[in-house]
Formats: sequence, structure tokens, C-alpha cells
Amino acid sequence: MSTGTPHGTAHDRSGDHGARPRHRPHPATPPRRRPRQGYPGAVWAIGDSLGITASGTVGVLDPECPGEPMRRDTVFDIASLTKILAVWSTIGCLVEDGKLQLDTQLGDFWPEVSGHPLAKVTARHLLTHTADVPLRANLRNLYGSDPQDIRDGVLREALHRPPGEAVEYTDRAALILGYLAEYLSGRSLDALADSHVWQPLGMTQTHFGPLPDGAAARCAPTELDDGTGTHLKGSAHDFSARLLGGVCDFGLGPQLSAGRVRAAFHVRLGDQQQRLHLHT
Repeated sequence: MSTGTPHGTAHDRSGDHGARPRHRPHPATPPRRRPRQGYPGAVWAIGDSLGITASGTVGVLDPECPGEPMRRDTVFDIASLTKILAVWSTIGCLVEDGKLQLDTQLGDFWPEVSGHPLAKVTARHLLTHTADVPLRANLRNLYGSDPQDIRDGVLREALHRPPGEAVEYTDRAALILGYLAEYLSGRSLDALADSHVWQPLGMTQTHFGPLPDGAAARCAPTELDDGTGTHLKGSAHDFSARLLGGVCDFGLGPQLSAGRVRAAFHVRLGDQQQRLHLHT
């Protein structure tokens, strides 16, 4: 993770947690400032499959409070990293458990999409952004504000073209995967991610928003909310995610610290045989 202004201090953690010799050295220097100061601060880390070699903080927590530096335990809205840390991980666990075949068409086993355009799409199409679903979420404008109406609309929407013909990054693919995970498991996405991914990795402070006031106080502020005139802290900054109660599969929902992100990616860079065994 990196971003920020130039005033952070590197903290070499190569001696932490019984670290082993590295394959190659990593620079232990904080990230350089972006032109025009595109963000106020960051928590950053450098590492590989063997662990973290260096980490630190840079800049300030809130540009409106320039005397308050960024902290290591700052909680961030992880935005589209939700796709990786929640959706892809839970889908991987379902594949490992034999509950999902990546190349089976969804209409063959999922009644909600049978007879609709998504019936010919596979989980692999959704994971690789080749399902050719609409690019924009645009949930309220198309389907209203009722969660069930949104679900029905998303799962019945037309495709741009036959699946597999083009790669187009879209939030909707992750939203559909989240619905799929809930259908196959009989559990909500937040409960599934917590039991299968976050708890096994020790990510005990990782939650979908909105967060209680005490936890929200540690959060980095995000977008300016036109309704309140304040920057959001502890709730999803994306309107579509807030519309779905903060539990939204395409991102913009979970809140966690940089240390918990490091834990998750350390597993993904580790031994091949351990990557999916998060929930056992």
C-alpha cells in the first residue's frame, strides 16, 4: 500500500515475527509525493511472500486537521479491494468446498437467473471481467431503492454481447458474484467473508460499514457528503454501497487497517497449497 506526502518515516520490520532471509532486498523508503498532493496521507508497506520488509506512515489523516498525522492503525474504506479481500476469497472457498464449478453456466444451477441473459454466464466470466454485463452500477436510477428490486434487476439485466468476447472491468460482476456466494452458502456476504476469510487471518477488526462511532473515529475521511456537509467516516463512501446497507460486493464497503490488508496479501503470496485453505 502506498500514497501520500513526503513526511513519513520508514520502519524496518524485517526482525518481526521470525522473519526469514529475503530473496531480494526492498527499499525501505516512503513513497514520494504525488504531483499537486493528490491525497493527504497513507499507511504503506513493502514486502513479498516471506513477509513485510518495511512499513510506515506518511502525511496527515485529514487535510482539514493538518496537525494530526496519519497513524498505523488508521481504518480505511477499502473500496474496490473488496473484490479481492471479500468476494474473490469467498468464491475461492466455495470452489474448494466443491459448491461451485467455475465453468458451469449459472442458469444450470441458479434458479434466479434461469431464463435470463445471465444464464449463459459462468463464474469464470465474472471473475475475469468477460461476462459483458453493464459497466455501471447505476442501481437506484434503474431499479429503485429496495434491495430485492435491485437484486432482481441486476440478475435479469441484458448483456452487451455474448459472454467471453471482450474484457471490460465492471463493478456489476462482483455484485453478481456476491449474490451467487450468498445463494450457494445460504449466508450473507459479510458473515461469509468474516467466517471464511477475515477471522482465519486474524482480521478481527475488519467489518462492512457503517461502523459504530468509536470505531469510526479511527477512520480516514473519504468523500464530502452533500447531505451533511461533512466528509464520511466509517460508512461506505459510494452511494450504491450505502444503498445496499454498506454490504456491497463491488467495493466501497469494508473498513480495515493497512496491517490487515498486509495479512491478506501475505497469504496470497505464500505457499500455493495454502492459498485457499483460509476457512479450515
